[in-house]
Amino acid sequence: MRACWGPDPVEHHGRYYDIPASMVGPKPFGETIPLFVGALTRHTIERAARINDGFVTVALDWDETLTRIRWYRDAGGTGTVVVNTIQALPGTPITPATFTDAVLTDLDRAAKAGADEMHLTLNLKPVAPDDQVEFLEALADKLGLPS
Repeated sequence: MRACWGPDPVEHHGRYYDIPASMVGPKPFGETIPLFVGALTRHTIERAARINDGFVTVALDWDETLTRIRWYRDAGGTGTVVVNTIQALPGTPITPATFTDAVLTDLDRAAKAGADEMHLTLNLKPVAPDDQVEFLEALADKLGLPS
């Protein structure tokens, strides 16, 4: 992919694929596009550290998440670590207050684990868009931000 984003002609002869000299476009605006890979196992996390600009993981268990981030850094990963968090599992009730408490707790855990970014996951529950707005407004209010 990085070769395709670079100058033409693009040519690649790898273990699995051969790309003859080709013109590939459109090219990204700027120098490149950051490449992140989702990873949960040590092997894929170490690969992400070698060849990607960062990695994305899911915080199901914060001790495991801390271990995954340590694997990435120990393997030489210097890029962005993104942790997806789940504020309420399916079947668990969620209110603006429980959402806000969960996000603030997860933010603290993500910071302590060494994550660079934390993403909120509301897609695992059937949360209507208006309710999502209400949850985010409650969080903004708690943080003293405009909603």
